[in-house]
Amino acid sequence: MKEVYLAGKRIKNRDDFHKEIRESFGFPAYYGGNLDALWDMLTGWIQLPVTLIWEDFFDSRDAMGNAVDPIVNVLKEAEVELDGFTIIFK
Repeated sequence: MKEVYLAGKRIKNRDDFHKEIRESFGFPAYYGGNLDALWDMLTGWIQLPVTLIWEDFFDSRDAMGNAVDPIVNVLKEAEVELDGFTIIFK
């Protein structure tokens, strides 16, 4: 199974997250950098199976506060909805 890593120490806000996930997955230039665009990429663009590993997640959460919650919700929803998508928070 393919593993994709997010460098949590580089994620301090929503823009950082979208930049990091775009680079990690190699999303196309037209990726919109918002939660709807993230959902579209997860459900129709990425190749499954894949495990997304968000390293140093707690550093990101500390920096982002409640702003991380909607992102986590989308990732967890994708894990439930998509056969072959797994998210690990380290």
